[in-house]
Amino acid sequence: MEENLKEIGDKLRYKECPELYRNIIQIQDTLDVLSGKWKIPILFAILKGHSRFSDIVDFCPGITDKVLNNRLKDLIDNKIIAKRGYDYIMTEHGVSLYRVIQELWRWGCRHRYVMLGEELPPDVYSEQLQ
Repeated sequence: MEENLKEIGDKLRYKECPELYRNIIQIQDTLDVLSGKWKIPILFAILKGHSRFSDIVDFCPGITDKVLNNRLKDLIDNKIIAKRGYDYIMTEHGVSLYRVIQELWRWGCRHRYVMLGEELPPDVYSEQLQ
């Protein structure tokens, strides 16, 4: 039932404001792929070489096996990662997300300074994810 309501809402939004919908749908797709508490930590784990299920669990303290399994399936379905034997690897498409995550991280760093009312250090713009 929820899917039907979402589909109806999507159709109505597209019909009422096609230009707006056309301009935001790709952004919404990106946010949907990355949304949730665990997807970005899971991607970081895999990018850092923690490719086995148990390694990812260790890298993401607090995640349950069930949640990890579901998030891995989501990332596989979105062609961000692939499973090769016991290992999870980034796909070429998934690797392209690194720049997006890097920019989100930079924006988040700047946003913290703005919200805290502090002056931005000049190196905030050149820092890299570690």
